[in-house]
Amino acid sequence: MAADPLSLPRTFDYEARFEASPETVTWAWTEAAALARWWGPEGAEIPEIEAEAVPGGPLNLTLAGPWGSHRMRGRYLTVAPAKSLELETWVEADGSRLFTNHIQVTLQAVPGGCRMQVAVRVFQAQDAAAPFLQGMDQGWQESLERLGDFVPVPARSFQTARIFDFPLEKLFDAYDKPEALRRWMTPKGGSCLKDESDGRGRRLLGFRGPDGSEHWGLQWARERRPPRRLSWVQSFSDAQGRRQAHPSAPDWPLRMLATLDFESLDQGRSRLSVTWSPVNAEPQERAAFESARDALVAGFDAQFDAVTEYLEGEGNAAV
Repeated sequence: MAADPLSLPRTFDYEARFEASPETVTWAWTEAAALARWWGPEGAEIPEIEAEAVPGGPLNLTLAGPWGSHRMRGRYLTVAPAKSLELETWVEADGSRLFTNHIQVTLQAVPGGCRMQVAVRVFQAQDAAAPFLQGMDQGWQESLERLGDFVPVPARSFQTARIFDFPLEKLFDAYDKPEALRRWMTPKGGSCLKDESDGRGRRLLGFRGPDGSEHWGLQWARERRPPRRLSWVQSFSDAQGRRQAHPSAPDWPLRMLATLDFESLDQGRSRLSVTWSPVNAEPQERAAFESARDALVAGFDAQFDAVTEYLEGEGNAAV
């Protein structure tokens, strides 16, 4: 028999490791602009947020998504930067609390980054809170995955570059405009199955190869600075947008950070520099990445050739 969702108190425990300092992770828990980027499950959006990370300071936000929206209120109880935080949060309906959480965050510096432990204790709930509590564990897991995507610090990176005989703006558009990117990314003899964005930086891409095989991936936008820089975190996924391991290399890093820097040169030319880094990678993932450097050179050379072919054809045509 399933556990009664209103059986209290209930505690959910989580642990994660980041290639970021405890100070950086503290910032992600205490700055309103940072919290708005990761708080909530996949598909969540925070149109309004107020956060003041001092004892007694507020943490109030509106959480919206496909399920609707609700108002969460809360307060910081203790703040020890780079060490720990305590928060109390609650969801209100018709002026009364549906349920109340106590959140304890513990941070520890470890070689190469930070270990974070989170304990969420639900100690008060009304009957109407049952739908929230039933999805709470999954919601927190997805939320902390989003936190991991938000605070990555690159491991040893792969870098490559090429000079293109095209102006800066045209080269930038080839990577930035969805219709352009689909044209040169689609395998020859294949097709684009899906290119779907949620309006908040999450993008699901699917392609079918000439042999009928399907390839799916996710991107989470980190930075867009036209026409100089694009950056995103990317992962392999299934057709429903659930992150998963590389289909033929299970030890490949689950998350990769891509940073593209564009530079204008003389005579209508431009340079693209690419930095590719594992994010919060396990030792076996780092090893897989390091062993693939020769393959990465060949892969990016093929990509640059495809972009050149696109720009020489439709991408270079007068509009």
